[in-house]
Amino acid sequence: MSKVIRVAFKAAMLGGAASLAMASAALAQTSASLHFDIPAEDLGTALNEVARQSHQEVVFNADLTRGKSAPALRGDFSAQQALQQLLAGTDLSARVSANGSIVVDRRGPLAPAANDGATPAAARGAGSDGAPASAPSRIETVTVTGTRIVRNGYAAPTPVTVAPVAELQQTTPSDIADALNKLPEFSSSVTQASNGNALAAAGNFLNLRGLGVPRTLVLMNGARVPGTSNAGTVDTNTLPQLLVQRVDVVTGGASAIYGSDAVSGVVNYILDTKFNGLKGVAQTGISTYGDTPSQRLGFAVGGPVSSDGHFVFSFEHHFEAGLNHGDRSSTNVYPAF
Repeated sequence: MSKVIRVAFKAAMLGGAASLAMASAALAQTSASLHFDIPAEDLGTALNEVARQSHQEVVFNADLTRGKSAPALRGDFSAQQALQQLLAGTDLSARVSANGSIVVDRRGPLAPAANDGATPAAARGAGSDGAPASAPSRIETVTVTGTRIVRNGYAAPTPVTVAPVAELQQTTPSDIADALNKLPEFSSSVTQASNGNALAAAGNFLNLRGLGVPRTLVLMNGARVPGTSNAGTVDTNTLPQLLVQRVDVVTGGASAIYGSDAVSGVVNYILDTKFNGLKGVAQTGISTYGDTPSQRLGFAVGGPVSSDGHFVFSFEHHFEAGLNHGDRSSTNVYPAF
């Protein structure tokens, strides 16, 4: 009997230690300093932006934020500091729950205690006019069955490579497709520099695992991109690269979900549909041998429309001169027969 009690006590201690470790990790994650760029908007939208930019689960009741506005927030803050800035001047506060999510609720007790010891009217269930009054409810337990918060690709049920645009541009400033082609899984992709016959379509066509371009599905914000060539394949240079936030690559077969055109995997371009402002790019280049000049020129603009609308627009022109087989001395050698 004593052995059973000792085992149960040890299991309880291990469970408590695991819960404490999870709570400490969640607290450390909410206190980490992040960069936020949130315009002045309604409070509910601002809280959703904090969740998206900090990769934290922020839980709140939409009725509590209705009619409230939040100031602009730009700079480096922790998730808790960002929420404190947005909730300043309201009757709301944020706290970290036991499961690591951030809960936004009313400040202080639900009903203030009376000095004379009398029970408040709200607690008795009657208002000032004698009619029954419903006391405000507090969220006790929140169960999340699904989320759209961006997570690390290793937490996905299938192998996913998450490639942020900032990291891709550091490796290859020319365009996103050229940066993706440096990954091992895209080593067989078709680019402007690929050798081919005159009938081959020009552009950047991604090829996962070398199984063929038609077996690689290209999505934009989760929707299929129509083919840009006679073979139905997609030239990724036609996508608005200045609006791309990141590229998610499903490196395992996904034909059971998307069909036979996803046998080798899926490449999903995620756009910044909430982009505000104006940005542009102007590039020019030339090879080491003084040939194949290239130019790239583009801009993107976005902003709010009315109270709940938003528009984004992008234009880009990219030119790269071709190179014939005999233009260089190293390849201008024909075998003798």
